[in-house]
Amino acid sequence: MRINAIIVCLLGLLFQTSIAQVGLGTNTPNPSAALDISSTNKGVLLPNMTSAQMNAIASPATGLLVFCSNCSPVGFRFYNGTTWSELMPVKQLAFYNTSATTAGNTVIAWGDLRYNSVSSSNMSWNAGNTSCTLSNGRYLVEWGITRVLNEYTGLDCYLNGSIYRGGAPYSRAENGGGTNWGGNSRRYAVIDASTSAQVLQFKSDYSWPLGSGAELKIEKLD
Repeated sequence: MRINAIIVCLLGLLFQTSIAQVGLGTNTPNPSAALDISSTNKGVLLPNMTSAQMNAIASPATGLLVFCSNCSPVGFRFYNGTTWSELMPVKQLAFYNTSATTAGNTVIAWGDLRYNSVSSSNMSWNAGNTSCTLSNGRYLVEWGITRVLNEYTGLDCYLNGSIYRGGAPYSRAENGGGTNWGGNSRRYAVIDASTSAQVLQFKSDYSWPLGSGAELKIEKLD
């Protein structure tokens, strides 16, 4: 009898192992799903934890999913094999404009905020809107001149106090006006602030005033 009981138990275990689907709220789980939950008035509640608790998980499996209650922004995070990432990141964009005439070699004050969805924990401005600090990721930055008068004008990008990548070929959006050469009215840069904060500033070029206004776009990539 004891041998028979053992055989029955083993057969039961083998039978359960052979079933690839588990159904909750349904007796007919979808054959393509390991777990099929069916309900018309309830949801699924995943582990809810702080960022400190999430980061304390030892050796998280790739694809592990949690809800982070104090991350910025709050929401689902999954482990991608290297770091915790947003499950469905919200695009963070900011658009700025200045229409004020600015003397040559002068820091630009971006006084007109058109739109901003970038978290303050990722992007912050000083009191005069002349210096922007980026952190916690990579950013696509675009700067340019809105319109050109009949004179040379340029707009240079500075990163951490130094002109971006050493000079005009990379840093300057410029134009020669209606009677001179056309030039480049837009510039782009990818700024990596994932490991340390990066400070952006923009200046009008040398002795030439920026009388036509300028635009700035900042987009958080990750």
